[in-house]
Amino acid sequence: MKTESLPLTAATRWLHGIIAVGVLSMLAYGFVMEELEFAGAVLLHISFGLTLLLLIAARTVRRLAIGWPQANLNHSLFQRRLARTVQWLLLIATLLMPLSGLLMASMSGWGLQWFGVELMAWSPDPNQPGEVIAVSEFWLGVGHELHEYTAFILLAGIGLHLAGALKHHFGDRDDTLRRMWRG
Repeated sequence: MKTESLPLTAATRWLHGIIAVGVLSMLAYGFVMEELEFAGAVLLHISFGLTLLLLIAARTVRRLAIGWPQANLNHSLFQRRLARTVQWLLLIATLLMPLSGLLMASMSGWGLQWFGVELMAWSPDPNQPGEVIAVSEFWLGVGHELHEYTAFILLAGIGLHLAGALKHHFGDRDDTLRRMWRG
């Protein structure tokens, strides 16, 4: 398996930070979005989600091309495998989250917009003005379920990732967390 050499590049650190802030913001916004009385709340969520998807896709391709950061060989094999498992979980979940949202949005019948630019036309219901006909109820449901469950998987993965970073910094007193800030 390939490993990214040390120090970590600025691109690695910036993509990690931007995507972390983006994912956490979108998760928080997604949980409170239904309570907002703003008609464009869902449209903003979709627009920012599509933007985040582009960054996540770039980071995923980059990660697969250059490999993972080198593991600290002072830690047990179990700890290194656990860390790598959590990294894979986060990579897959951060990619699956916006993809499932895209599936849900595009199958809903409401069309797809990116900051007001129509990417997919809506499909109005001729029998009920103001309503739409779903493109596919089945795929809409699949997208919804995946989007919902992936949110909780992401939260668990983020919690484990943060716990590991804090363990490295305060428990092991190694430079793992500092590498993400300084390279």
